Amino acid sequence: DSEGRGGGPRRAETAPIMANGEEVGTVLVPAEAPPVFFAVWEVGPTLAWFALGLLGVGAAVTALTIFRPTHNRLRALEEAATALGQGQKVAAMKSARSRAPSIGWRKTSKRVPRP
Repeated sequence: DSEGRGGGPRRAETAPIMANGEEVGTVLVPAEAPPVFFAVWEVGPTLAWFALGLLGVGAAVTALTIFRPTHNRLRALEEAATALGQGQKVAAMKSARSRAPSIGWRKTSKRVPRP
């Protein structure tokens, strides 16, 4: 029996649900997979919220990773400028060149004059 009620092709297969030897229901299984747009329509809003959340978390982590060290250096510079303005002695901070091994810069044999 490959025809449905209206005489056209069957759109779903049926099977009984049995429990303790009695039929308690019927399950319908589509004969063909649903179109792709149906899945996108159903799952799309949830995926969109998840994607926006992931984008927000990624942006926050990236911003902290990139700008936190700079923020700390600027804060130290601000404190040093304030102390200098109040007439206190201020110790010089290490320059980026002196920290070269810790950040992966290669030391060169040439001395480049500073302007």
